[in-house]
Amino acid sequence: MRTKTHLLCAVLCGLFATTSPAATETYSGVAVDGSGPQAADRTVDLGGGYSAAATSYQGLVGYNSDPFTITDKVADVSRSAESELAAGRLATVARAAFGAQVSGPDLAPGTGTLYSRASAWMGDRFTLALGDGSPFSSIGGGTVTFSFDLTGEITVSGPFVAGEGYSQLSTGFFFGAYRTGALDLWRQYDDALQNMDFNTANTLYAQIQGLEITTSGALFLDAVTAQRQDYLDSMAPVDVYVPNSETPTVIDVSFDAPDTFEWLVMMQSVAELDASLSNTAVSADFGNTLLARFSAADDVVAYSSSGLFPGTAPLPAVPEPATVWMLLAGACVLIVAVRRTAAA
Repeated sequence: MRTKTHLLCAVLCGLFATTSPAATETYSGVAVDGSGPQAADRTVDLGGGYSAAATSYQGLVGYNSDPFTITDKVADVSRSAESELAAGRLATVARAAFGAQVSGPDLAPGTGTLYSRASAWMGDRFTLALGDGSPFSSIGGGTVTFSFDLTGEITVSGPFVAGEGYSQLSTGFFFGAYRTGALDLWRQYDDALQNMDFNTANTLYAQIQGLEITTSGALFLDAVTAQRQDYLDSMAPVDVYVPNSETPTVIDVSFDAPDTFEWLVMMQSVAELDASLSNTAVSADFGNTLLARFSAADDVVAYSSSGLFPGTAPLPAVPEPATVWMLLAGACVLIVAVRRTAAA
């Protein structure tokens, strides 16, 4: 999702502090999941269907019949995700396709789904200062800007209609800037979701919102879906774009920044086909990619906890307390030696 930490004044104040477990100051990762041949051939609950074979999709119809009636279709899914904080880069790709129906009766919309999802995120803590080392707030702070170039393509082949049955196809973008402590909460939130502890996740998300400085979101859709007002009205208000595979869509997020803040950017591509479809392929391809940049006034220096994000400087290392005392003791010995030499 990039962290900037304290300057000289904060470093000096921290020299004599006792050590404590470090909180999360950078947070990056990827996640992919889906049903189909490239999902490690694992059985996936499809809400009335299942996917178990490496080369076919199987959906159950006549759910209460004995025996079950089986519908077989050729199916394929693929997905990939990348997160590279040192380049300010995220990439996600999700594809899903149904081929011809091999056997069995047609499935009704909403019987099951073939899906592919890919997510990537990165985050950091930034500390801002002026070139002379004084805090950013000493001049009353100011506006900073994150710019994101998103290059991708969303393609549809066949009778696909977003929102019909389980069919969905999109790439979502989210950015948030927060007061310190939010990245650690995001990590805990993700852990809670992975453990399906939704009560804890909801509590953590409320705490994250309490630290919010600003957020921004966008949704990339295929050209046909982006024109469907009925579909857009069914979603939360969000900026909608049709991506371009050659010309980046630029999203700028500006806000008044405190001396130290944390940020997180996420991207997720989703390709989901309703089980009723055949001879249909969809793709949300942002493999080339999201690129992030940070800018502030010319005399502002940005320090990041990671020391990786482009255009930022690594936070100066703070000596351990024991090291500081050794340095002070050495300085005292040196002063005594100098005085003795002068007295002689």
